[in-house]
Amino acid sequence: VNNNSSQLYRSIDNGATWTPIGTAPYTGIEGLALRRQSSSQFVLANSQGVYLSNNAGATWIEATTGPIASTITQFAASFGSNAKVYAYSEAFGSGLFSTTVDSGWQRVDLSGVKSMLGGNLFFFSALAVKPSDPNYLVLGPRVYSAIRSTNGGATWTGSGLDLYGFIKNAIAFDPNASNTVYASDAPDPGTTPLPPSPTAGIYRSLDGGATWSPHSTGLDPNITAAQLRIDGANTARMYLAAREISFPTAGLGGVYRSLDGGVTWVQSLAGEDVLDIAVNPVNSNRMYAASST
Repeated sequence: VNNNSSQLYRSIDNGATWTPIGTAPYTGIEGLALRRQSSSQFVLANSQGVYLSNNAGATWIEATTGPIASTITQFAASFGSNAKVYAYSEAFGSGLFSTTVDSGWQRVDLSGVKSMLGGNLFFFSALAVKPSDPNYLVLGPRVYSAIRSTNGGATWTGSGLDLYGFIKNAIAFDPNASNTVYASDAPDPGTTPLPPSPTAGIYRSLDGGATWSPHSTGLDPNITAAQLRIDGANTARMYLAAREISFPTAGLGGVYRSLDGGVTWVQSLAGEDVLDIAVNPVNSNRMYAASST
């Protein structure tokens, strides 16, 4: 993740084609978000902290009150007047932080999660927040089952064994169907014995993350997704940012686009190490992708 340089890309045709723009701050981009009220305002998280841009990524300033943690790997936000932004740190012990437009970053107590997992560290975890409810979270700790919180992380509930044994690389809520959630899964090569591979690259939940079932066809489950985005203007359009990792198969990195709600997918920017995607909330034809180079 901590590469020597990073690159932002922009698309103005729903992700069909991409062009590089500007220079991203420093290295190891982990998350990119656009402000709904002003689509030229970006928030970016990397391994060194949180950065802000007021001119669509042309220049950046470092946030002075960002979460005090290393290796921020997940960024998620809700919408509306009571919106919250969450950042997850993969550092030893793991950390989840939240903030609103009116307050600084606050650490979310994850002791209950660690208790559910038998005290084990869960390192990388995919994270999503329900767009209409800033306190409804779904967290996917590595090979454990996805878990949910309805009160901003104060308490958590498990979701059975549907996703157990799979790495949850990315999780996203449908912005127009509040109980529909999608997860990009992959086999975990570090687990012994090796669990069975997912039967699909994308799994879907219709009950807010309580139960999950295979959804996509033809999407390689070995893809290492970094982010999953759904177009709020047309939720049949979905985008997957994929890392370029040589194991087990090279060439799987890039941006994947689905026009049928995540069933089938087409790859672009093939071979690029894409870390995140952001869809312009005012004009969804315009998109941005962050890549390490």
